[in-house]
Amino acid sequence: NTRGSRALGYGVAALLPVAALGLYAWLGQPASLTATAGLHAAPARAGMATAPAEHDFTRLIQQVEEKARANPEDGEAWALLARSYAFMERWPEAVEAYETAMRLLPRDAAVLSGYAEAEAIAKGRVLSDKTKELVRQALAIDPDDLKGLELAAIQAYQEGRFSEAGRDFRRLHQLLPPNSDYAQEILAAQQEAERLS
Repeated sequence: NTRGSRALGYGVAALLPVAALGLYAWLGQPASLTATAGLHAAPARAGMATAPAEHDFTRLIQQVEEKARANPEDGEAWALLARSYAFMERWPEAVEAYETAMRLLPRDAAVLSGYAEAEAIAKGRVLSDKTKELVRQALAIDPDDLKGLELAAIQAYQEGRFSEAGRDFRRLHQLLPPNSDYAQEILAAQQEAERLS
């Protein structure tokens, strides 16, 4: 997936990769990350060789919008819509869709961590108490939730808890396709956190 798919195992959702947070923006471009990908790094690129044109995604999103609105109690439809908005970087809309998805799927770790990411990006890439609690809940449900691990590591790094950041980056790296660009970016972040610790 050219912009990264964290929707692993979600069927149609796998066609709608979600934009990565971008370690540059979060970690202040530490030296060891200067050779890694930029703001929209691509995690888990082992999927499609090429991405459909943006207008194809727009058409798909319209279909997902119609499905969600026709089935207001379908949590999976709202979760897919939220991921679709995130892929298109329509963050305020992603936040609203995630809020509905979380109400319907309160025990879905990927929904909680996706909501945390969208909320943080929509508010200037700030990990607030709300987003931190969402990440905590996501990892309590699924300790291997990729987005949750990424956000937990970023939070620990920003707060100077480098040993914890290195641990979470290491766990995340172990769960990724080893040759993907995203895995290499996470490895660089892990190494930087371990150096600082």
